[in-house]
Amino acid sequence: MERSDDAADAADAERDLVRRIARRDRAAFETFYHAYARRVHRFAARLLGDDGLADEVTSDVMVAVWTSAPRFGGRAKPSTWVFGIAHHKALDRLRRKRPDFVELRVAEPLPDARGGPERQLIEQSTRGEIDAALATLSPEHRAVLHLAFVLGYGQAEISDIVGCPLGTVKTRIFHAKRALRRALPLRFEREIS
Repeated sequence: MERSDDAADAADAERDLVRRIARRDRAAFETFYHAYARRVHRFAARLLGDDGLADEVTSDVMVAVWTSAPRFGGRAKPSTWVFGIAHHKALDRLRRKRPDFVELRVAEPLPDARGGPERQLIEQSTRGEIDAALATLSPEHRAVLHLAFVLGYGQAEISDIVGCPLGTVKTRIFHAKRALRRALPLRFEREIS
């Protein structure tokens, strides 16, 4: 029971932050920003497939939090509210025509020296295969998978975040997992079942 009490206390504390943001409390906004900016960025990057666009969406989401906090009704958890905003902003960004440009990768992530070059190569290959498979999914399917399996939201919360019926969320998760099974080699099959 202690775990659910802690979760309820955390949700109440976040609701209080949003109420303070609605009163234009900059310290509350800064706290909220630090709690969510990275998670929103990862979510947007997964949907958009582009860190630069994810940066823009994250900024847009945080501006929306600042401006729409007075309208936050408190019916949902603040995390559900903020990821709902992120979902809609990312999909809006996907609908806009993207400018033609070539992304320059100035610095690739440094490999972890603890794993050795063979392990790093296997991990990079695996990550590449998973990213390629995820890229074949629609943004809606990527969103529900990320919300469920990376951020740990339940299907009812995902329904609130993406603004569609619970049955649609269940169907999207089912079809996304099936598409991943087809796209990934057999060695991943047990992990996504």
